[in-house]
This record gives sequence, structure tokens and C-alpha cells, in this order.
Amino acid sequence: NLLSLATELIVYVLENLDLNSLVACQRVCSDLKKIIDESVTLQYRIELAVAGMENGPPSSIDVAERLRRLQNYTKAWREMTFSPLEKEIELSGHLWELYGGVLVTSVGDTTLVFNKLPGHARGIRSQEWKIENVGFPIRDFKMDLSQYLLAMLDFPQHGGGFCTIHLRTLSTNEPHPLASYALIIVPLQTSYSTGYSFDVLICDDKVGVKFNRQLAHGPYDDVNIFHIRGRRKPIDTFTFLSDHHILLGISDERGPRLEVYDLPREARSDPEWNGQDYLCAFLYEDHGPYFVSHNILIQSNPAPSWTPLNDTEVPFFAAPGSRVLCLSYEMVSVGARDANEFPAHFIPLQVLLAFIPESPNEVGMA
Repeated sequence: NLLSLATELIVYVLENLDLNSLVACQRVCSDLKKIIDESVTLQYRIELAVAGMENGPPSSIDVAERLRRLQNYTKAWREMTFSPLEKEIELSGHLWELYGGVLVTSVGDTTLVFNKLPGHARGIRSQEWKIENVGFPIRDFKMDLSQYLLAMLDFPQHGGGFCTIHLRTLSTNEPHPLASYALIIVPLQTSYSTGYSFDVLICDDKVGVKFNRQLAHGPYDDVNIFHIRGRRKPIDTFTFLSDHHILLGISDERGPRLEVYDLPREARSDPEWNGQDYLCAFLYEDHGPYFVSHNILIQSNPAPSWTPLNDTEVPFFAAPGSRVLCLSYEMVSVGARDANEFPAHFIPLQVLLAFIPESPNEVGMA
């Protein structure tokens, strides 16, 4: 009989149950319900699941304090009662990025200023640091706090069509120790111009870069994914759903759609997109008098693999399954010149992941 054991042992057993089984124990037995209700550890676990959060890295913050902060955090959002702290941050440069609670702004062409934003309910204090004179004009950048990784694009204004990706550490600006290459050279079909735009994403050991440029014969898009801890192999897909699944937004004569592809654990070849080898695909409806332009954008920050790592001030953080993708695109009116629309589609990450086949023999949604 489970209830004949010491309370400490019962709690230990309950800690090893999955969440559904734990909640079921609460419902079917009043004695177990009392034990669960009085256990700070079990209550914290339940509250994390309800809030869509995961426990943060080990630190001096004990479970009781984490539970208290979590309850304050969820209460503040539920009642929309916050304790704002206003701080003026200068945006003098042309680049900025808000990722994982850190705001990065550029100063001139070669300096980045990092501001860790405070979180009162979670007890997170603000912090500021700077990386000065990286040695080249920064065209764009992306960071991953869980790996202390900073990826910066160096795109020379003169010369051939190529771009250099610099992989540095966030704090010291030194070459990143986990990257097999400090520099990645990306050959492109055209040379640099002010009409270029960039999208950079990082997920685990992969860095994705999308190059955009409007040419006379239409838009030029080039997407590359690089394994930074192994051999460099570009893969023509983009936007991470997990550490080995890529989501691609497409707009062609068949209409706008999303396609999910498997990313090899080790890059052995250079697969090219053919619109057929997807794991699952999702076609958008016909918009009648509108057609969808090529301006499809998928925002999915932070990456599914993101965690606060060793930031001991973070008691808990959003679980990967509770995150949301934002897909936006432009619908161009065929008749009226200035009647374009710009819808945004918010998709829970867990919804897309549920349609991905779990084994090679399964068939995905199409």
C-alpha cells in the first residue's frame, strides 16, 4: 500500500510520475491529494505546467522561492498588474535585437551594447555589457544566450558575392570554443548592395541565414543552414521547429503554404528543395481577389533549444511546447491599388509538432 510508506517516500514516488498521473492521484484519493497539496515540490511542478513554463537551471533559489515567484508572475499576467521600471536605452545605431530577455543595440558599425532586461516577478536584475570594435562593419547579427554564441555578418561592399559569418562569444568577443570554424564563408550569386536584407536564426548547433534582394527580374532569396560543430553543409530550408526539424514558408503558383523538413543529424549532402520531400505541409486558403506576395516572414524567437543555461537568477522559463510562431505576409489586391492587407497568423508550436510523423514509416499531414 503506497500510503503505508513515509510521507517523504510517497512524495519521492509522486515526483517520478508524469503530470497527468500526478493530477489523477489528486482526484482519486483524498490522502494523496493532501500530500500533493502540501508538497512545495509537487505544487511547483504542477504550477509550471499550468503556466507553460519549465524549471530553470540549478542555483541558490530554492523550490519554495521559485514557487512564490512563479505565483507572483502568473498573477501579474492574469490580473494585468505589473511593476514597470522605465530605463532609457539609446538606439543610435541601425541594428537592434530583442532575444531571450536581452536587448542588443548597435553603436556605429562595429560596437554592440547588451542590456539584460529586469523581471520583477521572477526576481531578475538588469545587467549591461558592451562588445567594442569587432573589426568589421556588422551588417546583421543573432545571439543565443544558452550557448553564449554571437553570429555576426560581414558583407564587404566591394568585391565578389560572398558573406562571412563570424562566430564569437557574447561576453569576450573571442572565437566561440564550441564552433569548428570561427569564420564561415558563404558564396552568393550577387555582390553586396544596400538593397540586401538578412534573416539570421540559431538553433542548437545550426545557424541559418537568409539573404534577400530585389532584382530587376524578381526577388532573389538564398537560404543556408550550417552545422557549426561539424563539416559545413548548406541545406536549403529555414526556420527551426526543433533541433532537427525545419519549417519553410513558400509562396508560388500553388499558393502560400508551410512545409516541414527533416534536418539530418550530420550534414552529408546538399539537399535542394523540390516541394515534394516534406514531412508534412499546410496549404493556405484561396484569398479570392488577393494574391499573396513573396513577403512571407516567420518569427519564432527564441529558438526551441533555448534555455537560460547558467543564469542562476532565472527561476523558470517558457517551455518549448508553449511557444508560438508568428507568420505574416502581404496580400496584394488585384483590383484596388492601395487595398493591400497584411495578416498575421499565430500558430502554437505544439500544434505543428503534433503533425510531424514520429517514425520513417508514418505519413505526415499534407
